[in-house]
Amino acid sequence: MAGASFRGGISPLGSFPPKCSRGVTLLHGELEQIKAVAAGLPTDVDHQKEIEMQKMKQKQKEAAERVSKWHNLLQNARERKLAEQRLQEQRREQELLAQNQEEERQRQLQEEEEIQRAKIAIMQRDEKFRTFLRAQMIADTIAGLREQQEWLNQKNNLEKMRQFDLLEEQKILEERLRQREARDKEKQQAKVMLARATLKQQIQEREKQKEQEIMKAATEAETSKKCLQELQQAEYETEKAKREESRRLYRELVKENEELQERRRAAEMQQKAEEAAAFACAARLREREEAIRKRQEEVRAWALERSERLTAQGAAVIAATQAEEARRLEIQCEQWMAQVRQAEEAKQHKKAASLRHLMKSSEEQIEAKRQEKRQKEKEDAAYVESLRKAAAMAQEKEEREYQEQRRNRLKVRHEQERQAQEKEQLRRQQRELSLAEDMKANEKLREVDLMVERFAEDSIAAAKAAGTDWSILEMARRRLRRQSSLSEPHSEQKDDSSIASPRTQIFW
Repeated sequence: MAGASFRGGISPLGSFPPKCSRGVTLLHGELEQIKAVAAGLPTDVDHQKEIEMQKMKQKQKEAAERVSKWHNLLQNARERKLAEQRLQEQRREQELLAQNQEEERQRQLQEEEEIQRAKIAIMQRDEKFRTFLRAQMIADTIAGLREQQEWLNQKNNLEKMRQFDLLEEQKILEERLRQREARDKEKQQAKVMLARATLKQQIQEREKQKEQEIMKAATEAETSKKCLQELQQAEYETEKAKREESRRLYRELVKENEELQERRRAAEMQQKAEEAAAFACAARLREREEAIRKRQEEVRAWALERSERLTAQGAAVIAATQAEEARRLEIQCEQWMAQVRQAEEAKQHKKAASLRHLMKSSEEQIEAKRQEKRQKEKEDAAYVESLRKAAAMAQEKEEREYQEQRRNRLKVRHEQERQAQEKEQLRRQQRELSLAEDMKANEKLREVDLMVERFAEDSIAAAKAAGTDWSILEMARRRLRRQSSLSEPHSEQKDDSSIASPRTQIFW
């Protein structure tokens, strides 16, 4: 028996491909019977027809069962599709959740990396700042050493200049001493020549008077000459002692100057020692003067003793000569003592002036050092101020960089939040789209259920119109309705002769 497959679409509701893979198979007789019932053709009432009607009812029952099975297949397919959609939705949600978790983990890792990089940058910046400070300290140390070296060089140069000046002054003093000694020597020679001329004149006068007196005068002259030689020797020794004393005083002055530069406190003690030495020298000079006076007195006593043995005229001449010679010697001694005192006073004045000059130069050096120290303190303060400004500028730059990094991180975070919101919105849109697709699928299933419902209603209406038993069709329709997606039951028509719903065109 040939069969046909129920695979058609519905023209008024629009055609669409069926969701099921298998259709409802009807026999040719069943198909003809359904066509006849649908067309409202009258059926015979004979026994054969009743048998055929029974068969048709049986076949309708089987057809209803097939339709029910077909609907069950559709329902199962829909449920499977819904289950698959739910499973896919769950998978998508799990994937999105895993993706969100992965993005959150990546974001946390990125934030940790940014924090680590920021810490490393801060450490590098601190290391750079410490390196800068160490370099500045090393540069300051080198600059200080250079300044100290320059100061030492200047000090050495000043010391060399001072030594050179001292040597020049020493040379000048030695030259002056030599000139003074030459002048004193010339004066002494002139005095000796004058004394010799005087003695010769006296001797000639004595020779004119008496040969004996001349001899005596010559002897006295020789004695006077010896005395003069002794006096000259004493004067020479005195001058030599003066030179030695001057040299010693000069050496002491040089030593005092050096000690004054090294230790200024010892200047007064040295000055006192020099004054004591000067007083000792003056005492020695006084002792020598006293010895000279004693010698002169002895000479006078010897001359008086000699004059007593001479004649009155010779004694008077000798006494006058001796008195004149004594007066001359006294005058020379007084002049020499005055010169010695003047030399000592000049030496003391010069020494005091030199001490004042040295003290003044020392004070000037101290004041210069104070000014240099104040200048260095000012420069150090300016350098510290520049370092403080540089540190403040570096701190401000670091703060700006930190604020910039913070703004960048906030910008990245906002961008990540925006991307997360966009992803959430996209996921929501996908969910809404999926729900819309599900709704469309449900709508299509509902349309299929409506089509089946209308087909069943049309079949029942046709059976009612034909006067056949339509209870089986009604039971099948109700069962299909319970199993379908239709929630609102259609109101059954109470009047069998009422107008039926428009028939659905079935395409075979």
